[in-house]
Amino acid sequence: MGHDRGRRRIELFTRASTTETRRQQSAVVERLRLLEDEGVIDGFVHRVWNAELCPRSAADRTPWCDVAMRKYAEFAAWCERRERTLRPFFDERSVHSTITGERAEVVVFPVTCVAVYDGDELLDVAPSRNAKRVYTVEACLAALERAPELRT
Repeated sequence: MGHDRGRRRIELFTRASTTETRRQQSAVVERLRLLEDEGVIDGFVHRVWNAELCPRSAADRTPWCDVAMRKYAEFAAWCERRERTLRPFFDERSVHSTITGERAEVVVFPVTCVAVYDGDELLDVAPSRNAKRVYTVEACLAALERAPELRT
Protein backbone atom coordinates (compact mmCIF):
# COMPACT_ATOMS: atom_id res chain seq x y z
CA MET A 1 0.00 0.00 0.00
CA GLY A 2 1.49 3.32 -1.04
CA HIS A 3 1.66 6.50 0.91
CA ASP A 4 0.39 9.78 -0.53
CA ARG A 5 2.39 12.57 1.09
CA GLY A 6 0.34 14.88 3.23
CA ARG A 7 -2.33 12.32 3.99
CA ARG A 8 -0.78 10.47 6.93
CA ARG A 9 -2.35 11.58 10.17
CA ILE A 10 -2.38 10.47 13.77
CA GLU A 11 -5.20 10.38 16.25
CA LEU A 12 -3.90 10.49 19.82
CA PHE A 13 -6.21 9.58 22.66
CA THR A 14 -5.28 10.17 26.27
CA ARG A 15 -7.29 9.98 29.43
CA ALA A 16 -7.27 12.27 32.42
CA SER A 17 -4.38 10.99 34.43
CA THR A 18 -1.96 11.34 37.27
CA THR A 19 1.10 13.58 37.21
CA GLU A 20 3.34 10.67 36.22
CA THR A 21 1.25 9.56 33.24
CA ARG A 22 0.69 13.18 32.23
CA ARG A 23 4.46 13.50 31.70
CA GLN A 24 4.41 10.43 29.47
CA GLN A 25 1.41 11.77 27.53
CA SER A 26 3.11 15.17 27.09
CA ALA A 27 6.19 13.42 25.70
CA VAL A 28 4.00 11.67 23.12
CA VAL A 29 2.46 15.01 22.10
CA GLU A 30 5.95 16.52 21.69
CA ARG A 31 7.10 13.59 19.54
CA LEU A 32 4.02 13.99 17.34
CA ARG A 33 4.73 17.71 16.96
CA LEU A 34 8.28 16.89 15.82
CA LEU A 35 6.97 14.31 13.34
CA GLU A 36 4.59 16.93 12.00
CA ASP A 37 7.36 19.58 11.79
CA GLU A 38 9.59 17.11 9.91
CA GLY A 39 6.81 16.29 7.45
CA VAL A 40 6.52 12.65 8.49
CA ILE A 41 2.85 13.15 9.33
CA ASP A 42 0.43 15.69 7.96
CA GLY A 43 -0.97 16.39 11.40
CA PHE A 44 -2.46 14.93 14.52
CA VAL A 45 -5.53 15.33 16.65
CA HIS A 46 -5.30 14.97 20.43
CA ARG A 47 -8.46 13.94 22.22
CA VAL A 48 -9.04 13.17 25.88
CA TRP A 49 -11.36 10.32 26.74
CA ASN A 50 -12.81 9.01 29.96
CA ALA A 51 -11.13 6.18 31.85
CA GLU A 52 -14.24 4.13 31.17
CA LEU A 53 -17.59 4.45 29.44
CA CYS A 54 -20.85 2.64 29.91
CA PRO A 55 -22.31 2.35 26.39
CA ARG A 56 -25.87 1.86 27.67
CA SER A 57 -25.83 4.70 30.18
CA ALA A 58 -27.76 7.87 29.42
CA ALA A 59 -24.97 9.82 31.17
CA ASP A 60 -22.46 8.48 28.63
CA ARG A 61 -24.63 9.31 25.62
CA THR A 62 -22.80 12.48 24.65
CA PRO A 63 -21.36 13.27 21.22
CA TRP A 64 -17.81 12.72 22.47
CA CYS A 65 -18.69 9.43 24.16
CA ASP A 66 -20.30 8.29 20.92
CA VAL A 67 -17.04 9.15 19.09
CA ALA A 68 -15.00 7.20 21.66
CA MET A 69 -17.23 4.14 21.29
CA ARG A 70 -17.12 4.35 17.47
CA LYS A 71 -13.31 4.53 17.62
CA TYR A 72 -13.22 1.56 19.98
CA ALA A 73 -15.38 -0.45 17.56
CA GLU A 74 -13.23 0.64 14.59
CA PHE A 75 -10.00 -0.32 16.37
CA ALA A 76 -11.43 -3.68 17.50
CA ALA A 77 -12.61 -4.54 13.97
CA TRP A 78 -9.22 -3.54 12.52
CA CYS A 79 -7.42 -5.72 15.07
CA GLU A 80 -9.70 -8.67 14.39
CA ARG A 81 -8.89 -8.53 10.65
CA ARG A 82 -5.19 -8.68 11.53
CA GLU A 83 -5.38 -11.34 14.23
CA ARG A 84 -4.63 -8.76 16.91
CA THR A 85 -6.52 -7.78 20.02
CA LEU A 86 -6.90 -4.59 22.01
CA ARG A 87 -6.91 -6.53 25.29
CA PRO A 88 -5.68 -6.08 27.94
CA PHE A 89 -5.06 -2.40 27.05
CA PHE A 90 -8.75 -1.80 26.41
CA ASP A 91 -11.04 -3.90 28.53
CA GLU A 92 -14.72 -4.70 28.84
CA ARG A 93 -15.98 -5.53 32.28
CA SER A 94 -19.06 -5.62 34.43
CA VAL A 95 -19.34 -3.15 37.32
CA HIS A 96 -21.77 -3.11 40.23
CA SER A 97 -23.26 0.08 41.66
CA THR A 98 -23.48 0.01 45.43
CA ILE A 99 -25.94 2.92 45.20
CA THR A 100 -28.48 1.46 42.74
CA GLY A 101 -27.58 -2.22 43.06
CA GLU A 102 -27.47 -2.47 39.27
CA ARG A 103 -24.79 -4.03 37.09
CA ALA A 104 -23.46 -2.33 33.98
CA GLU A 105 -21.02 -3.23 31.26
CA VAL A 106 -18.22 -0.69 30.77
CA VAL A 107 -15.35 -0.26 28.36
CA VAL A 108 -12.06 0.73 30.00
CA PHE A 109 -9.71 2.82 27.85
CA PRO A 110 -5.90 2.89 27.99
CA VAL A 111 -3.99 5.88 29.33
CA THR A 112 -2.57 6.57 25.85
CA CYS A 113 -3.60 5.26 22.42
CA VAL A 114 -2.34 6.13 18.95
CA ALA A 115 -4.12 5.41 15.66
CA VAL A 116 -2.21 5.93 12.39
CA TYR A 117 -4.21 6.74 9.25
CA ASP A 118 -3.39 7.22 5.59
CA GLY A 119 -6.35 9.28 4.50
CA ASP A 120 -9.31 7.39 5.91
CA GLU A 121 -7.49 4.04 6.01
CA LEU A 122 -6.47 2.87 9.47
CA LEU A 123 -2.87 1.59 9.28
CA ASP A 124 -2.02 0.87 12.91
CA VAL A 125 -3.40 0.97 16.45
CA ALA A 126 -1.28 1.00 19.57
CA PRO A 127 -1.48 -0.43 22.10
CA SER A 128 -2.57 -3.78 20.70
CA ARG A 129 -1.11 -7.26 20.53
CA ASN A 130 -1.14 -10.59 18.79
CA ALA A 131 -0.05 -14.01 20.02
CA LYS A 132 3.64 -13.16 19.60
CA ARG A 133 4.05 -9.41 19.98
CA VAL A 134 2.84 -6.33 21.81
CA TYR A 135 2.44 -3.21 19.64
CA THR A 136 3.17 -0.30 21.98
CA VAL A 137 2.65 3.42 21.49
CA GLU A 138 6.42 3.80 21.90
CA ALA A 139 7.17 1.30 19.13
CA CYS A 140 4.59 2.90 16.83
CA LEU A 141 6.15 6.35 17.25
CA ALA A 142 9.68 4.96 16.91
CA ALA A 143 8.72 3.29 13.61
CA LEU A 144 7.42 6.62 12.29
CA GLU A 145 10.59 8.38 13.46
CA ARG A 146 12.77 5.82 11.64
CA ALA A 147 10.85 6.08 8.36
CA PRO A 148 13.02 8.33 6.17
CA GLU A 149 10.82 7.68 3.11
CA LEU A 150 8.02 9.60 4.82
CA ARG A 151 10.04 12.76 5.38
CA THR A 152 9.44 15.77 3.13
